[in-house]
Amino acid sequence: MLALVIALSALTGPLLAVAGTAPSEGGLVLVVGPAGSAARDATVRAAGGMPVGPAQAPLAGFATSDAPGFAARLHDAGAWFVLDGDRLALLCGLQT
Repeated sequence: MLALVIALSALTGPLLAVAGTAPSEGGLVLVVGPAGSAARDATVRAAGGMPVGPAQAPLAGFATSDAPGFAARLHDAGAWFVLDGDRLALLCGLQT
């Protein structure tokens, strides 16, 4: 139990840093939504975007769109959360 508390504490700071910023227009976003890549891809396409990457997690995946207001459209299409994917990629040591 103590190990779980320590792990969650270590992840809280970076997650709050990502969650606390609005996604940049035209940048990479992390879309958290209904389970399954098919449902999430449908949400992304309904919002006028494209899924990014060869593999995605069960509840999240990267997407992008050049059209303004993409994050708001994702929420309207059923996404639970839309996070700044560029910032998350930096936390993981990737450059977009």
